[in-house]
Amino acid sequence: MEVRTTQHKAQHQGTQGAPQPRLAHAYRPGNPDTLIFSAEFQAPLDMDHMSPRLRAFLSEPIGEKDVAWVDGISHELAINLVTKGFNKAYVLLGQFLLMHKREAEFQKWLICCCGATEFEARECSNCLKEWCSCFL
Repeated sequence: MEVRTTQHKAQHQGTQGAPQPRLAHAYRPGNPDTLIFSAEFQAPLDMDHMSPRLRAFLSEPIGEKDVAWVDGISHELAINLVTKGFNKAYVLLGQFLLMHKREAEFQKWLICCCGATEFEARECSNCLKEWCSCFL
């Protein structure tokens, strides 16, 4: 069964704090004309409990931002990442996506291959996960 999820943003000003509906629909096997719909609700991001750096990163698309813009990336880690070819935030995001957004696997890679601390790896993977939930 193929499942597709789309997120619809609230259209009215009075619903900004309310959970955002996510409509998931799936095609029945062998009958692509029949759709099954289900509604899920996703809680909005709590921007008050985010670091200013994470809030700034999530405020807009990645574009051409340097890897140092990613929350959790220290100056030293940024140098290590650039040396390995991860000079832009979107390149690091690509690595995260290649690992199927598995945070533990991505954190282990950052620690083992790039010299990140556990804290840096955790913050970085959380930042990319949150960015994906906002923009993908």
